[in-house]
Amino acid sequence: MHFHHDHLVRRSNGTFHFRLVLPASLSRSLGKKEVHHSLKTKKKRVAIPRANQLYRTYMDMKKEEEALFYNIYLKLADGTKVEIDHETPEQELKTAQALLSTGSSPSAIGMDLTDLIDAYLTDTKNGVTPRTQTERRGALSAFLSLYDTIDHTSANGFSDTLKRLPPGFKKDDIKELANQSHDRVLSPKTHNKYIGFLSAFNTWLMRRGHLNKNYFSGLVVKKTTQSHKERDPYEPEEIKLLLDGITDLSGFKYWLPRLGLYTGCRLNELCQLYMDDVDEVDGILSLKIQEGNEGQHLKNLSSERIVPLHPDMADDFNEYLKTVDNVRVFPELTYTDKSYWGGLASKWFGRYRKTIGLNKTFHSLRHTFASNLQANGVDSRIISELLGHAQVGETARYTGKRPVGQLLDAIKALKF
Repeated sequence: MHFHHDHLVRRSNGTFHFRLVLPASLSRSLGKKEVHHSLKTKKKRVAIPRANQLYRTYMDMKKEEEALFYNIYLKLADGTKVEIDHETPEQELKTAQALLSTGSSPSAIGMDLTDLIDAYLTDTKNGVTPRTQTERRGALSAFLSLYDTIDHTSANGFSDTLKRLPPGFKKDDIKELANQSHDRVLSPKTHNKYIGFLSAFNTWLMRRGHLNKNYFSGLVVKKTTQSHKERDPYEPEEIKLLLDGITDLSGFKYWLPRLGLYTGCRLNELCQLYMDDVDEVDGILSLKIQEGNEGQHLKNLSSERIVPLHPDMADDFNEYLKTVDNVRVFPELTYTDKSYWGGLASKWFGRYRKTIGLNKTFHSLRHTFASNLQANGVDSRIISELLGHAQVGETARYTGKRPVGQLLDAIKALKF
């Protein structure tokens, strides 16, 4: 592989990004097929040497990866075919000898489960955000607090335990909490996230010869009717109740619910806005949902987009911006690896909606935005583009983004 300018991608905001389809050895260890990095410049002459450096870094990683991994393939007495894939030939030989002596592949051959978890998190950390890494370690630690091996009994037992735990549980309290009754328990989404992390770890163990099946496969649970209701669109009377209650507030508490309702943006997309993310595009005041500034994260590549502001709020929002003496639109908000810029706002909104008797989340504003546009005859493809849905990203490669004026016409169709 040789570096060429196809590795440079220029985003809609003019910033260059580095893109590389990973060779098989790196794809396996990093857990992804390609990587993207912002080069944090709009100048091609600056972007090229930075991209070159990244390319050399990944090629060095490839060489190290191929030098470290010496795979052994076995067919066991029970018919199981196993690929043993460790960091050194010595570890692989130790595992192979243990497998051949037992004739099957139990859960933690040659290494303690704690050591395997540490090795897994280290081996797969590249390309993983600090927030996801923290969540992965938390899920694996929760499992480890109950079990010291992975099999059918422990996987099913862990899934059942998760269903009885309250939100915000601590791993040291799991056994006690699981035997108590709680007004609220983990949502299906959170349960499935934990199971997903364990399933990914299980798959990693299979590739290294420690297991011969994924015991967490099939343990995801369906969303309950209640969890669906929490993300249903707001009814007209609920919208009035929501907005009336923040009339006398200021800063993010005043603007986030309004922006969520009139732009359909995700909470963190709004919380992470910098002043230069709010600008006139074709003469229309718009939000630029993008990466590039410190701490900014997008859900996926298609999330990068321009969302024009509704005329009913554009002037007032512009006046608010004139009062902000900071590089960020909502300087009261702080950053954490777990919640990015949205943690404080999420907690505030959760408390606020309860005080006014609403059970719907901030994300319901996004559903309200979409359903209102749909009810007023806006083309579904334009709605998807405004929301930054992934399928539009594939189409946009060929058709390009729509003019901001056309997007504004869609926004004007909102009726609340």
